[in-house]
Amino acid sequence: MKFDIVKTSFWLTFALSLTGALLKLQKLEFSGVFMTLGILALITFIVSCLLEINESKTIDSTERFMWTIGFVFFWFITAIVYIISGRKRILKQTNIKN
Repeated sequence: MKFDIVKTSFWLTFALSLTGALLKLQKLEFSGVFMTLGILALITFIVSCLLEINESKTIDSTERFMWTIGFVFFWFITAIVYIISGRKRILKQTNIKN
C-alpha cells in the first residue's frame, strides 16, 4: 500500500481539528496542541494539493487558478470536491503518482 500524503493530511486535519475543538469546549489545557497539529496538517494538505494541481498537464491555467483560489479561501469545500472527484481527473495521464 502506497502512502498518500494528500488523503492522509486531509483526514489528520479533520481528526485533529475536531479533537482540539472538542477539548477546547471542555476547557482542557492541552487542546491547543491538537489545534496546532491540525493547522500543520492543514498546511501540509493545501501545499501538497497545490503542488499536484500546478504540476498537472491535463488542466489549463484558468482551472489551476480557480483551484488555487478555492484552496486559499474556501479550503474545506474545495478539499472535499478535490478528494471526491477532482483529483482523479487532475492526476490522469500525468507523471504524478497518487
